[in-house]
Amino acid sequence: MFNRVISTMKTNSIALTQPAQRHYVESIPSSRQLTFDVGRLSQRKHHVFAFLEADVSEALERLEHLKERGSTDVSFTSWFIKCVADAVSEHPHVHAARKGNRRLLVFHEVDVSTLVEKEVHGKKVPLPVLIRDVGKKSVRDIYAEIRKARELSVVDESGYVLNGGQSRFAMRLFTSLPQWLRLLLWNVILRNPLRQKQMMGTVVVTSVGMMGRTGWVVPSSMFPLAIALGSIVQKPGVHLGQIAVRSYLPVTVVLDHDVVDGAPAARFASRLVELVEGSHLLPNGEE
Repeated sequence: MFNRVISTMKTNSIALTQPAQRHYVESIPSSRQLTFDVGRLSQRKHHVFAFLEADVSEALERLEHLKERGSTDVSFTSWFIKCVADAVSEHPHVHAARKGNRRLLVFHEVDVSTLVEKEVHGKKVPLPVLIRDVGKKSVRDIYAEIRKARELSVVDESGYVLNGGQSRFAMRLFTSLPQWLRLLLWNVILRNPLRQKQMMGTVVVTSVGMMGRTGWVVPSSMFPLAIALGSIVQKPGVHLGQIAVRSYLPVTVVLDHDVVDGAPAARFASRLVELVEGSHLLPNGEE
């Protein structure tokens, strides 16, 4: 009896000193290593932020009309990327890159990186897809490339940049390195603007903020130009001199102040909003 009491007391003591686990442990996808790198590298940039709001009511109506007519090869994201590329083409200094301390490389082609959600090792992660020379492509061409990237299967680290053309072995090796070594390699890549453009493009557009109810999204970026979309909200606004409920899109523009000054950056931002609110390239219901 005495031994049984002692045994019970020991069991209760262990239960008190070792409470039930209230958490679980999971592995971090190796794709997150690239996210860690972006966070560190973006701290070295002298960023300028612009928080914009665009009335996309007309664009949404035209996109809906295209779907009603059977056009399923156009999306809001692909159309917005086209707007960005055409605005950049008119103001190319916003995606220029420094070459040393005395020169800038101003690119003619607009290579845009955007994110698509993929499942890797059972976890959903955002992976970049690189779209080349967007200024010469139609909205349907852009949509086709994004759709192709969504349909690609990613089985390991070698596919972490979709459509980028990088060596599969090199990508797998890169994500396995310790961060201090990866950052050294990033410095080599970013020191050469042509190599940087070839590997990652010059503009990044992320629409992950549209997946939930968000306002302005502030991304970390090592690109010359980064644009993040929030979720579309309906609220009263002035349209044609009248108060009406309209659909508004929050847009965050992040620019590298080392390559562009405030005035040209403002002109680019104004032109981007003008293209978006003007339903750039989208046919109206009569066309």
